[in-house]
Amino acid sequence: MITQKELKFVLNYNPGTGIFTWLVDRNWKIKKGSIAGSINGAEYVQITIYRNVYLAHRLAYLFMNGEWPENYIDHRNTIRADNRWMNLRDATNRQNSYNSGVRAKNKTGHKGVRECHNKYRADIRAGGKVVFLGSFDTVEEASEAYQKKATELHGAFLHSQ
Repeated sequence: MITQKELKFVLNYNPGTGIFTWLVDRNWKIKKGSIAGSINGAEYVQITIYRNVYLAHRLAYLFMNGEWPENYIDHRNTIRADNRWMNLRDATNRQNSYNSGVRAKNKTGHKGVRECHNKYRADIRAGGKVVFLGSFDTVEEASEAYQKKATELHGAFLHSQ
């Protein structure tokens, strides 16, 4: 693993933009001052340093704090390529999962809500268990019940829809 000292020798991080730039020429193609990294298949920025691939949000934490994060780094706005310092925060796996959007398979378009027997069912995970919040006539009512309970349980890590 790269150290903060090694990182600061090869890269500069702009906390306001979240962009890393090279402080050294890497090869004939990548010159000093050019933007470092590329977007991977999971939509995170990744940067290769000394033949090791690192996620930029974890490098930002190292750059700013002098040590590697113990947990996950959560993107507050859920945009994985947005590595501005104000958008990053230390989070447990559970907290990180709270700040996720609507799953691709969700047909209602509302987190925690699914259609069930011509009604809309709201459920939420709490303490590792699924908690039933009710069955509602409209998707909006079910979503409101989910949002209310999620605000209570997840606080600052709640992903607003």
